[in-house]
Amino acid sequence: MIISAIGEVPDVSFLEGKVELAAGKTVKVNPASQATNVAGVFAGGDAVTGPATVIEAIAAGRKAAAAIDRFLKGRRSRKSR
Repeated sequence: MIISAIGEVPDVSFLEGKVELAAGKTVKVNPASQATNVAGVFAGGDAVTGPATVIEAIAAGRKAAAAIDRFLKGRRSRKSR
């Protein structure tokens, strides 16, 4: 059985002027860490990609969780060194 889910377009208007947004009104992030241009703020899922698959959202969440853990422990990612 296939259950399709149509993603909604996120309302990111409250982030304007605070977090860098991409042309498509999505949140711009570092693809390796899901970090935004604001220290300690991470994003993923439809807010970053626009409507996409649940697998992509889960993968973004996993990346963000690892980056948040490193951030809270004061460690830098190997890719950002």
